[in-house]
Amino acid sequence: YVQRILASAGYQLESENPDAKLTYRIESYPLRTPAWEPVDAKLYLPGEDKPLLNFSDNRNMVSINSFSTPPGGVEAEVVYLKSCDEAAFEGLDLKGKIVLADCRAYSLFKQAVEKKGAIGVLSYRVPYYNQPEKFQNSISFNRIPFNSEHKAWSVNLSYAARTAIHAALEKGPLKINVQIETKIYLSLIHI
Repeated sequence: YVQRILASAGYQLESENPDAKLTYRIESYPLRTPAWEPVDAKLYLPGEDKPLLNFSDNRNMVSINSFSTPPGGVEAEVVYLKSCDEAAFEGLDLKGKIVLADCRAYSLFKQAVEKKGAIGVLSYRVPYYNQPEKFQNSISFNRIPFNSEHKAWSVNLSYAARTAIHAALEKGPLKINVQIETKIYLSLIHI
C-alpha cells in the first residue's frame, strides 16, 4: 500500500534507479521467533455452558506466544500459588496441571511450565491504577517466552474471572477447560 503511494507520487525503487531524484527501498529481515496470531480462546468453569472468558469479548486474554490446545481444549486441575517466588514452587508436582497466580505471565510461565512441567498458566496482574474492581472485565496485555519445546499457553485473567475461579477453588479441587487456537508461522519484518 505504501509502495503504491510512493510510486504514484513519483518515487522510484532505489535498486531499479539509484540515480533518481526520489527513491525508496524495502528491506526485509527474518523475525527472531516465528510470527504469532491469536485466532480464538475460551475458558470454562466446570458445569458451565457459557465461557468465563471468551476471546471475542477480550483479545488480551491470550498471552502472546501461546500455543494452541488440542481441539476441544484441555481440562486439568488448577493449582493456586500465592506468589511467583522460586520458593513457592519448591516440592510441588505441577506436571499436567494449570497454575494460577497473581503475577506476570512471563515469570509464572518460566517457573511453572519450563521448570515444573505445567501445561499452562492463568495469570492475573491488572495494575491498581487501572481500577480492576471498577472495570472488572479489563485484562492487561501480556506475553510469555516463545517455547516450541513445551508448546504451552497462558491465559490472562480479568478481576471478575479471577474472583470466579477463587470462589470455585474454595469449594474444593477444581478442573477447568481451556480452549486456545493460535497460528505460529515463519515471517519477515519489512522495513
